[in-house]
Amino acid sequence: MIKVLLADDHQMVIDGLAALLKDESDIELVGKALDGRQVLELMKHVTPDVVILDINMPGMNGIDTLEAILQSHPNVLTIAVTMSKDPQHIKAMMDLGVKGYILKNKGHQDLVKGIRKVARGEEFFSEGIYKAFFDYFRTSQEKQQELERVAITNREKEVLEQIAEGLSAKEIADKLCIAKTTVETHKKNLMEKLGIKKTTMLVRYAVENGFVRETGAS
Repeated sequence: MIKVLLADDHQMVIDGLAALLKDESDIELVGKALDGRQVLELMKHVTPDVVILDINMPGMNGIDTLEAILQSHPNVLTIAVTMSKDPQHIKAMMDLGVKGYILKNKGHQDLVKGIRKVARGEEFFSEGIYKAFFDYFRTSQEKQQELERVAITNREKEVLEQIAEGLSAKEIADKLCIAKTTVETHKKNLMEKLGIKKTTMLVRYAVENGFVRETGAS
């Protein structure tokens, strides 16, 4: 019997997942939580084999909860269940040791299959998750190669990212805690290195080459 604890900040989701699992003869639901703190409190009294975690929970999100679980219960297996295909979320969970990453819109089959595979010591990721992650990884590699090719410094990179976000020289200076004239110097150096003469072309270059910061998904 695989003992499972479910955590999601929506009661309807919790109830739906619980209903999906109740007819599985080899899976026992031992707890339900609406946030990370409830997960940790429940785990003082029960020790599940697998914890199903939503990433975007209030107060204590799935990433922080996973980290806390593995500190106190290093042998507990974990699966992220979420709508998010944000590669940074995927990477954060994988770096911490999550064994499965399941998209909520993939249905009952993925959830049950994921629980069983993870309980056997394997990994399970919904279709499209590996692609999202490795596309991000490949883009990051290409971005690093571009940095090396034109010898862009880390500070120039930071300035370029902020320019691409539409910030003015003064706003960038305030955000990076440097002088406005320093920002303008970095911008001038970037344009010279890249052979660009207009700010609009610099923004376009930043977008096309992946220098815009990633934003979180819900």
